[in-house]
Amino acid sequence: TVNDIIYLDAIFGDPEVMKFSDRGALSKSDQQVWLDTQLSQAKSMERFGAYAIEINTSGKVLGYVSLSQDLARIGPQEVEIGVRLARSAWGHGYAAEAVCTLVNAVDPPGRIVAIVDPNNHRSIKLMKRVGMIYDRQVMFAGYDYPDHIYAMDSRRPHAAKSKG
Repeated sequence: TVNDIIYLDAIFGDPEVMKFSDRGALSKSDQQVWLDTQLSQAKSMERFGAYAIEINTSGKVLGYVSLSQDLARIGPQEVEIGVRLARSAWGHGYAAEAVCTLVNAVDPPGRIVAIVDPNNHRSIKLMKRVGMIYDRQVMFAGYDYPDHIYAMDSRRPHAAKSKG
């Protein structure tokens, strides 16, 4: 919602959270542009877009999980999942729960992929935890090295493995 802007700085304004983003930490005005774009797209896109990850009891937004299908980034039979959390929410299982919940709720067509910087060990661990496996490399313009694509078939059950 438009009120979610109060939570965005803990996500997009934190250099550690945005360490592997191609743009780095975002200014407050760029955070507002991101939120406005997500709200606008949510009205026109079935299944796709960003969904807030929040604490049920308080409504506090911890981050987001998203589905997109940008053919400049992925193949035509693929759907990209993304997730980003405020640093205070790391290590509690929220990201894995959000990914599994979203995939099961929307039943996306085709394969589900995630594009991950190979140095982002937290995200790689998450992708493996939800059942994704390394698939291939992808090189984007302006990058010094390729990102890695993790994938899973969207028609198989998804459940986060226990953290133990």
